[in-house]
Amino acid sequence: MAGELSSTVPVDSTSPFHYRIDHPDPLAGAAVDHRAMVRDALDACRDLLLSERGGTAENSLAKSVFALYASFDDSARGAFFDGLIDRFSIDPAALQRAAGSYSRHPSEEALRALRQAGESPRRILFLRLSGAPGATAWLVRMREHLQSQAWAAIESDLVHVLGLQFNRGILDFQQIDLETPFSVLERLIDAEAVHPVNEWREMGRRLEADRRCYAFFHPAWPQEPLIFTEVALTRGIASRIQPILDPDSPIVDPRTCDTAMFYSISNCQPGLRGFSFGNALLSRVIEQLQAEMPWLRRFATISPIPGFRSWLSASTGSLDPTKDDLLALCAHYLLRVKQGGEPADAVARFHLGNGARLHRLNASSDLSPAGIRRSAGVTVNYVYALNELERNAETYQRSHEVRTGREVARLARQAEPLLSNPPLVA
Repeated sequence: MAGELSSTVPVDSTSPFHYRIDHPDPLAGAAVDHRAMVRDALDACRDLLLSERGGTAENSLAKSVFALYASFDDSARGAFFDGLIDRFSIDPAALQRAAGSYSRHPSEEALRALRQAGESPRRILFLRLSGAPGATAWLVRMREHLQSQAWAAIESDLVHVLGLQFNRGILDFQQIDLETPFSVLERLIDAEAVHPVNEWREMGRRLEADRRCYAFFHPAWPQEPLIFTEVALTRGIASRIQPILDPDSPIVDPRTCDTAMFYSISNCQPGLRGFSFGNALLSRVIEQLQAEMPWLRRFATISPIPGFRSWLSASTGSLDPTKDDLLALCAHYLLRVKQGGEPADAVARFHLGNGARLHRLNASSDLSPAGIRRSAGVTVNYVYALNELERNAETYQRSHEVRTGREVARLARQAEPLLSNPPLVA
């Protein structure tokens, strides 16, 4: 399978792909032990791209690529990605010729040739790789490794193919409980990004009768959660996170609860960064809880405010305001500090974009080290009022208006005299 890197694929009117392989050796920086394997992987990619046999033959080539990729260290992966850029990019000369031909004679045949010349061979390669058993996991891992801007073109092609594979309509929605396989629970503990799980006892408490955990999985990757959310069943909207997380807290009868509190949502796959599964997951969870417990009256969150404490220091020069001043400044931050016309806070953008309403701010609500570091101990409740979700979401998409109540708006007005750095005020 190994071949010389100076080999070329002919580029002519009958070739199905327009790309060149007459390029500098991309393996110059790779470890000596991996040079041959990287070359073999690139040649297998070439053979797969040019293969017209399909089926078993293509799967065999794809398996070879993934098996070789699995053996690469960071240096070899870099050389492999450089090879994908050098060997499987669009040929500018062929594209220019096709564009000129269409400009002179705008026929259907010339248009097809132009489209073909403008289609990335690398994207077609990823599509063919995606058909092999186990390909889903490997393509996600591959994207996770694409950390350099020099490989942005590879990422663009890979994101396109992953987008076809991770259509939200085919994802498996599952409840996580004490019967869930140990390996999956371990993965959730590792991926928990909001409230870390320090021991198995804590994880067990999060799966008791008054708690719920749900996740999305891909059918071709059934042991790897993509994203998960955790819910506490409570009486009223919770204002403090510690009682929810306390492994020794008493277990409440769900039949006495009237509120479902979303207190954590975490992505599990760095290679799927930028894919929006969260809104679909929350919608499915709300549907599930409504069906299971029709007596629930409210769906709300108790959410962190990442970035608030750093903004607080820069805007006021103080990290120790009074409780009333802290809430006023936090209300100002959420309602008036913008990034590209939207709230600067990423969590706010997520929930408001889903149609939630900013309901209440809670001081001394998350006193964990992370809660103090990111949010000065403040949390925010967003309420998912089912009768206004669609209207709120449309309003937010149109004007980025933050829907909130009078109390939070009043707090925001009180913040103006406290701000010592006007340029940071939107």
